[in-house]
Amino acid sequence: MKRLTMSVKKILYPRKELERWITGIRSDEMSSRSTCTSCGNNNRFGSSFCSKCGCILK
Repeated sequence: MKRLTMSVKKILYPRKELERWITGIRSDEMSSRSTCTSCGNNNRFGSSFCSKCGCILK
């Protein structure tokens, strides 16, 4: 079922939007900063957890 869901999402959504959905990271461009989708805090790119709210980023 997960494969089917991922296949449909790959077709329906652009690559950038799919990456945001999979990782939980909202990033305008691939830079050294990433934004938490829960609280909007800027975190270092590659961080596993948000430094403000503790939400899992990866």
